[in-house]
Amino acid sequence: GSSINGDLMVTDVANSTWRLFGGGLAIQDLLVSADGKELYVADANRAVDIIDIKSEKVTASIPLNGGAFGMTLTSNGYLYVSIPDSGTVAVVDPVKARFYRYILLGGTPRRLATDALDRVIVTNEAGWVDILH
Repeated sequence: GSSINGDLMVTDVANSTWRLFGGGLAIQDLLVSADGKELYVADANRAVDIIDIKSEKVTASIPLNGGAFGMTLTSNGYLYVSIPDSGTVAVVDPVKARFYRYILLGGTPRRLATDALDRVIVTNEAGWVDILH
């Protein structure tokens, strides 16, 4: 997928087809839900957007305290979302489409990953890595 003028275009290379999702999104990162039915979008416009892949519609927009940048999904279904401007990571429940809590890390958290032990690893532009349990 790629972002063009705030739209998300998803291509199927094997079938030479494409679909356009959303509009006006400031896309920073993308994840597909475990069941493959939803697309999670880290939106720099201060939200996480949830797109139903079949209908191609934004079904929820979860407001955050700053622009979303990176995301990872844990085995229990929570999204961890970095918010560089506030030095925090937001924990979001995409199933209930709601914000859960903020974790203050300081610095400028960017990319996130989940390791084999389901810990969230957060790279920080300020020069360190945080490991969240």
